Amino acid sequence: MFLHGRRSAVLPELEGLIAGLEQLAGTDRRLLAQARMIRAWALLDEGRPAEAEVEAEAARRTLTRITHLINLWELEVGVLACLGDVLCALGRHEEAETIARGHRLRAEGHAATGLYLLSL
Repeated sequence: MFLHGRRSAVLPELEGLIAGLEQLAGTDRRLLAQARMIRAWALLDEGRPAEAEVEAEAARRTLTRITHLINLWELEVGVLACLGDVLCALGRHEEAETIARGHRLRAEGHAATGLYLLSL
């Protein structure tokens, strides 16, 4: 994770940021999805996969509401990779594999690698 050991310290900051970003509208809500995805990764790294799942699903719902306004495939694939890792941590490997197989052809770079590994 890119928070360099500050996961538990940054969680309250992320909660405050998310609360502030909830007020955004339109394509600016992509920032909310990104913040939720980062919080999901941090929660997963903290060993809190059930909470991470809630946050990753919230990020996915946020993106679903704005995809008609802007092309967000990179962020969407990142959120799906995060959700896949969360599902694996919860022991729900088949669901993670289904997500990965359904979206890995759209992914590039690190996201493609992450989805490929989830689909094995």
